Amino acid sequence: MEETLLSAGNTPANDSVHSIADVERALGIGKDTLRVWERRYGFPAPHRDASGERRYSEPDVQRLRLVKRLLDQGLRPGRLLPAAGQGLEALQAVGASLVAAPRPSGEAGTVGVLGAAGLVSERPWLAWLQADETEKVRHGLRQHLLARGLASTMEELIAPLAVQVGEAWMQGRLSVYQEHWFTHMVQALLREAIAQALATQASPPAPPRVVMATMPLEQHAIGLLMAECFLVLQGCDCRSLGPGTPVDEVVAAIKRMDADAVAISFSAHAPPNDVLRSLNQLRERLAPSTWIWVGGGAHVLRSRRCPAGVTVLRQARDLQAEVQRWRAQAAV
Repeated sequence: MEETLLSAGNTPANDSVHSIADVERALGIGKDTLRVWERRYGFPAPHRDASGERRYSEPDVQRLRLVKRLLDQGLRPGRLLPAAGQGLEALQAVGASLVAAPRPSGEAGTVGVLGAAGLVSERPWLAWLQADETEKVRHGLRQHLLARGLASTMEELIAPLAVQVGEAWMQGRLSVYQEHWFTHMVQALLREAIAQALATQASPPAPPRVVMATMPLEQHAIGLLMAECFLVLQGCDCRSLGPGTPVDEVVAAIKRMDADAVAISFSAHAPPNDVLRSLNQLRERLAPSTWIWVGGGAHVLRSRRCPAGVTVLRQARDLQAEVQRWRAQAAV
């Protein structure tokens, strides 16, 4: 759901114009792919600077971001790129038709890390975001947390609502800044809940020691925070490396911290081949005794061969069960 075009330090001097390298880093679309699309479909159509280098406008990048999301959901470039060349509204219409299509059973609403889907009414949440009434959203989130607790709030409200906010953006019902507002509010709520849970724990954290991260080009931080919440509720010793962490750094952190397990988050829009490549790299470089849990948009792995020794978690409660399973095995 949450995406930023350029990471800190990569923003060009003119923040409305981006190089092909900027677009590749931010969106995970290869330079060769961008050039093929330009030649075959006429989009994107970047202008050239004095040196002949491609320069992409901010509207180009917004459309490319949506193209990337829709490709990850199964549409073909031949359907998307011509629409993108007509403008954002035409592309959003294609996105709306995809969102409206029936989903395979069990896949609707998967979002974030180790997150389960539930049904939650779009109203009044989306109406508040559309009207820029962010204080009502913030208050509503806090009231739900106080009434139902952290685990229930993540499963019953945040996970399904995050899906709906992302879909509303694809349909053009929410602006990018409104989606980002929602993301910021949820992140702030979860960080505050984690700090409160740690402050009120009666005993020090207990094994397993878990390292958490998302892989390169995966910038969805809400899922990572959700995973941390569930691990903290289980009393685990957990260390979050944050989103977009290189595989080498994840492996180094696990070895340095002598971690027992690693929890990896993938969004529902993650390309399956990238997911499997990262998981294979982790499994090959970690000791067999290191448990690997992967969740979030886990449905992307259903039709693929998952590496041996990697456990795919379909919903939030599965993470709690995995921690108990690890502890039971460690006690033998």
